[in-house]
Amino acid sequence: KALTSLPPEIGLLTSLETLDLSPLSLSSLPDSIGSFSNLRILNISGNLLRSIPMVIYELSNLEVLDLSSNRMSGRLDGEVKNLLRLSHLDLQQNRLSGELPKSLATLPGLERLFFNNNAFSGPLPHFYQFIEANLADNSFTGEIPDLDKNIFGKE
Repeated sequence: KALTSLPPEIGLLTSLETLDLSPLSLSSLPDSIGSFSNLRILNISGNLLRSIPMVIYELSNLEVLDLSSNRMSGRLDGEVKNLLRLSHLDLQQNRLSGELPKSLATLPGLERLFFNNNAFSGPLPHFYQFIEANLADNSFTGEIPDLDKNIFGKE
């Protein structure tokens, strides 16, 4: 039998630094996950999430977030700005759409972006820097930001 939900008591594991919940059959996350103040790596890939759980934006020490291969639709919320330590964001193979929030570009350590196979549209924000990115199979418009400037900090 597949695991479709987590008990709220999981929030008692406040010292967790890594949580890998892939691939299961989760369709939601309990709000108690917001108490994981030490969580650095969260992998929820290959589940049945239909949207990005808002509780994720409370995880201020998160460095790696993998939500790939779910069934998520809708937009990436501007609250992503709260994830100031985020360096790796994987949202590939979902049904996310709309423009990327400008607040995404304010994350100083964001280096790896995987947004391929979604329905994002509009212009790309000018990110601080990135080392690796896959933005294929979306509907982005406008100019591609100057990669030399973004990657090497050149003016």
